[in-house]
Amino acid sequence: MTDLPNPLTPADCDLRDFGFMQIDVKRLLSSETWVLGTGEERAAAVALWLESWHQVPAGSLPENDRMLDHLSQSKKWKSVKAHVMRGWLKCSDGRFYHQVVAEKALEAWIEKLLNRFSGAVGNATRWNVETDTGPLRARLIEAVNLLTEIAPRSKTLTKKRVLQILKGSPSDPKDHPPERPYSSPPESPPDEIPPPSNSRHESPPDRKGEGEGEFKTIGSNNGSGPPRARDENAPLAAAEISDALVAWERDRGKVARNITPAQEQVLELAALDVTAAELRKAYDAAVADRDATGDPSPINPGFVRTFVEKHRRPERPKRDPPIPLNSMTDIQLNALGKELGIGESRIGEYRPQFIARILQKQDEIRGRIA
Repeated sequence: MTDLPNPLTPADCDLRDFGFMQIDVKRLLSSETWVLGTGEERAAAVALWLESWHQVPAGSLPENDRMLDHLSQSKKWKSVKAHVMRGWLKCSDGRFYHQVVAEKALEAWIEKLLNRFSGAVGNATRWNVETDTGPLRARLIEAVNLLTEIAPRSKTLTKKRVLQILKGSPSDPKDHPPERPYSSPPESPPDEIPPPSNSRHESPPDRKGEGEGEFKTIGSNNGSGPPRARDENAPLAAAEISDALVAWERDRGKVARNITPAQEQVLELAALDVTAAELRKAYDAAVADRDATGDPSPINPGFVRTFVEKHRRPERPKRDPPIPLNSMTDIQLNALGKELGIGESRIGEYRPQFIARILQKQDEIRGRIA
């Protein structure tokens, strides 16, 4: 049993694709953290608020003093820590949460979920297929309940779409098109990304035959291995990607939420023409990253995509280490002397003397650069 409060944001609250964080200027400038803080304390406090925005769950920080020191970017962490951590509350998941940052994070998270909800309903209408919005509705209700507890006067709670979903009435996507989150930059794409036209994603997934046919998730005895398409090098369809990720997460004891063939992040992965081997390699890298950072969150398709793209980038060619001067031949030393502008070895100049002149010239050049 623990007396610590529950986390202030959902475990899967992920705003790493939100480049902007809303700040209540008057609230910030009149807060005790700001008014009573020194310049160093203010800078460290703001740094932690901003860093927590892209943590998962959003609005939280790890309970690790070395990590907090790093995230604060302060050179005097020990002396500013007590003031900077004002307002941060340790919760039952072992992480620190800030009520104000959590409030803004929940408002943004609800907007993100609303966009996904509208997109799911819109796709179902477009393709004339059934869609289960129950899990997404449950995540919305969870976020709304958390926001109600810490900020009952939030304007987000009075939005028509939120009230409709809470009452259980379906929301018409024509009346409520997906909105760009208020905290995302204008040029950011909306959450809902329609399938590209004239592509293999144009046809909706056939759920009647799900689990049958040529495309299956094949691997270990429980069906959790890499998906096998008609050809091992053939690109995977969205349904295969979602099936594989859900199965792999289940093997890790995680609950993969909203990973469906119609989910925008899954469609983005499919648009990359990712193969079975690429998907497994990227997933394993994502798991390794989660383990290294101590992040218990489930793996989402967007996180897997970052590793697919990373693995596809060509490696930079490695430069050969410089040859020590004492190991160079006389020809190489003379060539280096010319390059540095001191010319070749002088007549009657011993090799160690020439090397000393080269070293002196190199030190002069480094001094000018510094």
